[in-house]
Amino acid sequence: MDTKVDAQSQDPDLRGLAEAKLAELSWAEPATAADVETSRLIHELRVHQIELEMQNEELGRSRDEVEEGLREYSHLYDAAPVGYVTLTRDGTVERANLTAAHLLAVERGRLKDKRLGAFVGAEERAAFNAFVERVLDTGMPDERDLVFPKADGSTRWIRLTMTPSDDGRTGLASMLDVTERVRARETLAREHTILKAAESAAHIGSWRLHLASGAVEWSEEMYRIFGLGPRGSDGHAFDITAFIHPDDRATFEDASAATLRDGLVRPMEYRVIRADGEMRWVSAGGVQETGEGGTVVALTGFVEDITERKRGQETLLAANEHLADVLKSITATMGKVVETRDPYTQGHQLGVAKLGRQICEEMGLPETEIGSIEMAALVHDIGKLSVPTEILTKPGTLSAVEFALIKEHSLTGYQILKDVDFGWPIADVILQHHERMDGTGYPNGLVGDEISQAARVIAVADVVEAMASYRPYRPALGIELAAAEIKGHPEKYDPQVAGAFLRLYEAGSIDL
Repeated sequence: MDTKVDAQSQDPDLRGLAEAKLAELSWAEPATAADVETSRLIHELRVHQIELEMQNEELGRSRDEVEEGLREYSHLYDAAPVGYVTLTRDGTVERANLTAAHLLAVERGRLKDKRLGAFVGAEERAAFNAFVERVLDTGMPDERDLVFPKADGSTRWIRLTMTPSDDGRTGLASMLDVTERVRARETLAREHTILKAAESAAHIGSWRLHLASGAVEWSEEMYRIFGLGPRGSDGHAFDITAFIHPDDRATFEDASAATLRDGLVRPMEYRVIRADGEMRWVSAGGVQETGEGGTVVALTGFVEDITERKRGQETLLAANEHLADVLKSITATMGKVVETRDPYTQGHQLGVAKLGRQICEEMGLPETEIGSIEMAALVHDIGKLSVPTEILTKPGTLSAVEFALIKEHSLTGYQILKDVDFGWPIADVILQHHERMDGTGYPNGLVGDEISQAARVIAVADVVEAMASYRPYRPALGIELAAAEIKGHPEKYDPQVAGAFLRLYEAGSIDL
């Protein structure tokens, strides 16, 4: 096979633009035949240099798009209607948004590296510190209302809802001003003795059912939640079951029966249909009241309107999904930059991402993990930006030196993306996607569980897509030979990943 390298670009559009730019420069005609050959070589080198410069410009534009996406994320973070702070174990603020700084009445720059406990009321600092440590130790989200003294001597109640990071080193805490809610709850507790039995439930609206008589008492807030006005139109409480959404009624009745039977508090969320027809979300729970001899005499419970909280959660979820779409789009654009240098493999990374998703779904992986693997697949060959185009598109057999350059793309891709915070170790996956289970892969010869599951998925998808597609040095081998490669080398590929792929292949579900 002829191994001569064609020095000209394989991308006619790029070559044409480079030639046009070079034509704008002054050029002396060669004097002799030898000069003609030298001139031709110099010409090719100059065209190649211009092509590289144009590709670098395109990469710069892609980098600008990534940075713009990060700026949009930062804007949404700062513009959030609630405060956000990232806390270490000792309560030190590593990061805060503008809303958090506003709640604490301090400049954000002065808030960083300062302990949040310094802003909490002195009598609650120990409880705050214990709260942070408990969340990080248990790995479970939790929330707590805390008093934050203000400069004018008044106090502000802030609900701190904290979720630990995956590594347990820090936690993300939201800060919601609940001062008015706390004051209303305290006022309601003073005015209505009915709330005494339910004070520990921290409710907004409360009710009490007398089991002997069947009489129901409601607090003022209950009437507001159900849109009935003060005390209802006839001065009596209503049967709460009549207002519950039909789809939630059975769940509500089961929870009520459990409370009556064994006294367990079963907090639950359900929908209610107000008297005016509006649907609202509420959170509710109940406890038993016992009389002499331990006999259950009543049920007492609370109902809190959480409609706005639900809407806020939906808005935040939509914003997060939008950011994920933006990040995926940027990642796909980065992948396309790579493929513009190699027209024979255009669509390869997209094909690997598509097949990788099919394999992940067949394996039953969670969607969050599938999305991250798909994103890594879209840029798994980004390191080929450092490989000369003539090597990527060479129709003949590669020399040992050329193949060594190709093999560098995994490490180069890692170096390019290692400082980009995707929220998932995509750079590590790119570094490992040519590793094999038996240690025969590269660049580090990893073995078995040393290779991440994501890299194992991409390894199989990469091999299959490459074998099934056309390459400059061979025609497409077809999906059948690709399946035979995976099936015939169980020592190289993860058995779960290979098994999922082969099931899809045998079912005729592979569409490359």
